Amino acid sequence: MNILLEALASVVFFTFRIFSVILPSLLVYAVLMTPEVSLNRGVPIVSRIDHAAIHELIPNSSWNDLEPCGKYFDEQEQFRKARSCVNKEVWSESPLTENELEFPIPRCFIIKAQSPNILSKDGINFIPIFDQDGVGAIVGVYQPETRTVFVVENIDAPEVYRHELQHYFLHEHDPETEGGGHDQAIWQRCEPPYYEPSERAKKLAENSAGTTS
Repeated sequence: MNILLEALASVVFFTFRIFSVILPSLLVYAVLMTPEVSLNRGVPIVSRIDHAAIHELIPNSSWNDLEPCGKYFDEQEQFRKARSCVNKEVWSESPLTENELEFPIPRCFIIKAQSPNILSKDGINFIPIFDQDGVGAIVGVYQPETRTVFVVENIDAPEVYRHELQHYFLHEHDPETEGGGHDQAIWQRCEPPYYEPSERAKKLAENSAGTTS
C-alpha cells in the first residue's frame, strides 16, 4: 500500500510540475488522493448578482448585450494613436507613461445594436437621452468609477473609442477631473468634442435609406 501511495504521489507531483511549467496561467490545486477517496459535486459558495447595473445610461442591458471592443477593431493600435497625440500636442512637458504596467489600456466594451437601450436614426446607433431640449444621442461613454469605456456599435466605433480614451487619459493625468469636460486642449488638438458622422458613416446611412425606400 505504501508503494502505491508513493507512486501516486510521484504522478501527482509530476503532473503538477507539468501544469506549472507548460500552463503557468492556470491556478492549480493539487489534491493528493488515495483510491478510496470519493469526490462530491462542487458546492455553490460565491454570491452571484443576477442583474448587475452596468451603467445608468443602459439600465435594460445585460452583459450579454456587450462584447469586447477587440472583436471590432484593434484596441492597442487606437490606444497608442490616441496617447501619442496627447503626449505630443497637449502634455509634452508631462507626458503619460508608455509603461503598460503603470498605465494599462482600459476595459472596453461594444454595446451591441440589438441591446434594448439602443435606437437608430439615419444609420447611426445611439443611446437616447431626454431633456427639455428634446432627444439627444450618445455613441460612447467613459465610466470613471471602473475606468471602463463603452462604445455603441457603429461603423465609426474606432473614432468614438479614441474620444472616450481621451476622457480616460484626462482622468489619469488630472485625477480631480475624473475625465469629465470638453473644454480642455485635448478637444481642439486631438479629438473633436462631439461626434460627427464620418463620410463612410454618411454613405452607409444613404445606402440604408435607399434600400428601405
